[in-house]
Amino acid sequence: MSQNEMLEDLLNNFLKLIIASEILNVDIDYKLIEKLMIDFNDVITELSKKIIRRKFSGDKSRKLNEEIDNIYNKLQSVKSDLNIQLLYTKKIKNVSLSSDFDLAWKELEELENYLTKKEEEKVEILSPIIYTITELKRALIDYLSSVSSDTSEAFLIIRGDEFMIVLGDKLYQLRINGLTIDERNSMDSIRLQKALDLLLREENKIKNQKILGEIFNISKIKEGNKVVNVMISFAEAKKILDIKKAIGNKVRLVKKVEDLCFFISEAEKESVYLMTPCNFELKNNEEYIYDGEKFIQP
Repeated sequence: MSQNEMLEDLLNNFLKLIIASEILNVDIDYKLIEKLMIDFNDVITELSKKIIRRKFSGDKSRKLNEEIDNIYNKLQSVKSDLNIQLLYTKKIKNVSLSSDFDLAWKELEELENYLTKKEEEKVEILSPIIYTITELKRALIDYLSSVSSDTSEAFLIIRGDEFMIVLGDKLYQLRINGLTIDERNSMDSIRLQKALDLLLREENKIKNQKILGEIFNISKIKEGNKVVNVMISFAEAKKILDIKKAIGNKVRLVKKVEDLCFFISEAEKESVYLMTPCNFELKNNEEYIYDGEKFIQP
């Protein structure tokens, strides 16, 4: 069996599994799909360049393939989600199957302009993404291993429709939709499911209460001096509100992570935690007054 026949057989079998998963309502791990699409586009890029060399004259094929290389590099530099990866796949396919140089070049121009626009839109810092409860557990263990105390605080927050977690000076995006197959089959599956249920419950609570997040407690579970697990407690979680709730009041900056600032307001009987996106040069533990647009020092 030739390489092309093997690849065709592989794709046919994969397609049958996809159809079966849709019929049985079985989810595919998003992280695996993302990895597959990236690897798939690596193959498509090289295959398309070979097809172009066969279809076009030397100068034309060289120009098209140099532009494909340029666009491929641009693809790596943008915040590439599945939709962008799929667009790349379709455009490169159109180019390699076209017999008209001008139409092929137009397809590449459109793709490059789109990716350039995406590059210019990169105003946010790309935070690491946590896809599974096991990855979250590892991130919590790594963070607790880096601090001297046996307990610490973590911030579960929402930005737009996306949940994130702040551990120390690191911000992680949370995209955990359920247990993976390996997690469901592991000896630790019951504990992982409980942790997932706890996380999803708190996410729903944050949405229902229309707050921006919660500060919760995490504690080390150790074997000797090594942190092997983590205990999470939302029992005494502190709400995080929008900074707009404290317009005109004194607030103190307690944490700045990437483009997010966290404040505490002591104007109320109980301390109130507040959050806002900010690109201002503010100092930790300094007091400020937010006037609705900017921070000024009293």
